[in-house]
Amino acid sequence: MQCRGPVSLAPDAHHVAGSLWAGFAELHPRDWLAQLLQRRLCDLMATGGSNPARWAAISVFAVGSAGLLARQSPRLTLRAARGRCRAGPRAPVGPRSTPDSRQRGGPRPLERLGRLRRGNPAATWQWNQYCRDEGNGTYDARRHPESFVEEFLERHEQGLLPHVQLAKKGLLKRITDVLEASNVCRMSPGPAGLVSIRHAPGTGPPT
Repeated sequence: MQCRGPVSLAPDAHHVAGSLWAGFAELHPRDWLAQLLQRRLCDLMATGGSNPARWAAISVFAVGSAGLLARQSPRLTLRAARGRCRAGPRAPVGPRSTPDSRQRGGPRPLERLGRLRRGNPAATWQWNQYCRDEGNGTYDARRHPESFVEEFLERHEQGLLPHVQLAKKGLLKRITDVLEASNVCRMSPGPAGLVSIRHAPGTGPPT
């Protein structure tokens, strides 16, 4: 894997990069998903891997479902279902600092959601999945509090929502099969919809 910029990542980030890249992209270098993962990993390496939200976006995209909590390492735990990262001292995550629509002075969440869905059919699919999983099956945005819509928009902007192509083409199983076949890690179901990712001994970051 060849990237420009510094590549001195924290060990936790190395575990994530190793499992994603060595397990999938290295075995499928011409695959569109592998190329996308490579670009995202390179972008992170250029910044020293200091942005946990971007690691979350990569992890969710690779796992293929924002309804899972993927344990990438003891220090980096991705709670995809809520679009939040919990990390250890190497990757601190402060309180939510993103201003809401009133602080920004921009359009309100309902208006932003309408524009997004009109211009992006995949966003409508993501909204329906989000409402089904976390909104009790209520799809009418007007029947949800503004904070619910705002949360969806934030997750969409950060790439923390399920990818429509992954869902339609069954790439989640494909990625899982490749990761396990390459002996990079094992994915096992746990309680309350958790998925535990256990790294194989000796698995390290790409070089």
